[in-house]
Amino acid sequence: MNRENPGSFALLSSIDLGNTGAAEISAYDEKTKKLFVVNNSDGSSRIDVLDFSIPSSPVLLTSISVTTYGGFVNSVAARDGLWQQLLKPSQKRCR
Repeated sequence: MNRENPGSFALLSSIDLGNTGAAEISAYDEKTKKLFVVNNSDGSSRIDVLDFSIPSSPVLLTSISVTTYGGFVNSVAARDGLWQQLLKPSQKRCR
């Protein structure tokens, strides 16, 4: 098994996506070379989509707002050109 030494990792690039809470959880889709990033900063809830085809120069392509659904993004997953999100309701619902 080939394992890289985590102590040898170095910063390759960075991008400013917002304040505290931005870029909390991310998922990379190898097929599209896009990085999907959960961003719950500044009271908004969205998925930022980045072009990650050149990892040393990420580019913000778009942001997908989910605030109209009444919750916050809890997780994101991506694979084979598809992505999904998990939302946490902003209010508890009684049964």
